[in-house]
Amino acid sequence: MIAAIIRTLILFHLLIPSSILPQGTVWGVGGSSGMPAIVATCNSSGTSATSINCSALTVTSGDAIYINFGAASTSTTLGVSGGGACGSFTMDTAIVASGATATQATGTATGTGTCTIAVTSTVSSTMEVAAVDVSPAAGFETGSGRGAWVSQGSIAGTTNIPCPAVTTTTNNDLILCGAFESSSFGAGTYTAGSGYTIPSGLAQPVNYGQGIESKILATAGSTTPGISYSFTAVHMTGTVAVKP
Repeated sequence: MIAAIIRTLILFHLLIPSSILPQGTVWGVGGSSGMPAIVATCNSSGTSATSINCSALTVTSGDAIYINFGAASTSTTLGVSGGGACGSFTMDTAIVASGATATQATGTATGTGTCTIAVTSTVSSTMEVAAVDVSPAAGFETGSGRGAWVSQGSIAGTTNIPCPAVTTTTNNDLILCGAFESSSFGAGTYTAGSGYTIPSGLAQPVNYGQGIESKILATAGSTTPGISYSFTAVHMTGTVAVKP
């Protein structure tokens, strides 16, 4: 009797057209339909430091890694490198705003395992770094698909803080807006813009207000993300887009 049931189930499966079976669904990795999503985060800070590490990211080869970081110095030179499963990073030109220097960087995981991000400063100061791992990913948009790190000046609390506009070429890109405030020293907290979300722990790391928000842009085209902060402060922002 059991053998007959098994034969019937096998025959039923073989007769189903493949076109009506679920396609492209990846559970537990990235989005529920295989779209890119933040799957791991990391943040770290230090005082009177010339280097800090962010080593809590467990990545899969090919994942996209986004970082923003800064130091409480207007004369420092910042650097970033990857160890373990990280590859190298492409860093935007650092911006000096108010009492800090900060920037963003992107990279692609070259292995599977722990990714250690090392941030350096040529001047001993308070430092902060936040990072996200995005999976699955087919790399970052380039050209107008990347919004270079820029100072937005002083913006009143709860007011929209623009991130640079980007133009994507692929449907279902994951848009990442990174923000770093350099004047209130963490007095406020970032709130995601409409349709965006901020991962737990990345709305206000320890020494500075610092946030990273994300949203799937279903249809390729231009978009200008926005984020807000609960306290009047000077902000720097940048935007990147991760292809699915």
